[in-house]
Amino acid sequence: MTGTFLLAALLAVPYCPEPPRDALVIGHRGSGASSAENAHAENTLPSMLHALDAGADMVELDAQLTADGVPVLMHDFTLQKTTDLHGCLAERTYAELATADASLGSGAAAASIPTLREVLDAVAARDAGAINIELKVNTGGACPVTDLDALAAAVASEVLAAGMRERVVYSSFSWEMLEAMLQEDADAKVAFLTTTGGEELTALQQEAADAGFYGLNPIYFVVSEDEDTWRGLLLDGARLSPWTVNDRPTMRRLFAGGVYGLITDHVADAIEERAAADAEHACSTAGDVTVEEEVGCSSAGGASGWLLMASALWLTLRRLRRHPAAR
Repeated sequence: MTGTFLLAALLAVPYCPEPPRDALVIGHRGSGASSAENAHAENTLPSMLHALDAGADMVELDAQLTADGVPVLMHDFTLQKTTDLHGCLAERTYAELATADASLGSGAAAASIPTLREVLDAVAARDAGAINIELKVNTGGACPVTDLDALAAAVASEVLAAGMRERVVYSSFSWEMLEAMLQEDADAKVAFLTTTGGEELTALQQEAADAGFYGLNPIYFVVSEDEDTWRGLLLDGARLSPWTVNDRPTMRRLFAGGVYGLITDHVADAIEERAAADAEHACSTAGDVTVEEEVGCSSAGGASGWLLMASALWLTLRRLRRHPAAR
């Protein structure tokens, strides 16, 4: 009798499938790419700390090696876009770069080119916050070709020395670079940057999983324009962190869909949209819901109630497999 009562109570309980709430807000180059409106120059220490102070869970930065093997922050392979120096970064020693002003193109005061270690130490001193290190790979042109093994070894060494191994994800457009990083540290979390969409993205996700990669970071419009594909990948447990998402409607839609992370120049906007996406999924007793939508609320009854509860258990187990580096 008691069992029958409990069963009836269970079937009468509204099932409210909630969206994943652990999506990471990731500050692109810190508080955003350099612009006249940005008070902090990209890839500088003040920019990284400002993004974290604003509530970012993670900051994304670009790393490459100086001529004497020091990992520093810089997006371009040449210096003239964001500094008062010219020529290839890889042809300059760190001592030469240390006097440069890296604030060009921004609304910031003068700022130096930081070493990766400086940023790692500053973030390590905080209770929370993680780093996505994009490993920059030059394959030709006027500047030296990147030595993949040297970059992997130097960066991994600095991460380990700073005690940040569990709070770092490595990303790159170079598959070989990520393989080199895994050779250096078999447990490293690596994510492949891509502009691939549609069925090719699905195939790429499988290849990345087979290679031991942690996730994929696709350009935002390939996931925004092909909702069925990216929602399907997310339901399969893929870790997708689209870049660079700066408009609010797209932010909200991606957060509602359950992306692992979202890379943006506008951290404050992303935090607001993440909260709004959660609020929109607040439980309502009206209407039915599909597992694929993961939104709304329905009164679970009969066989459909058991299906929904089983789906809820599956979704919960899937989310437990997600292990944000920022946590």
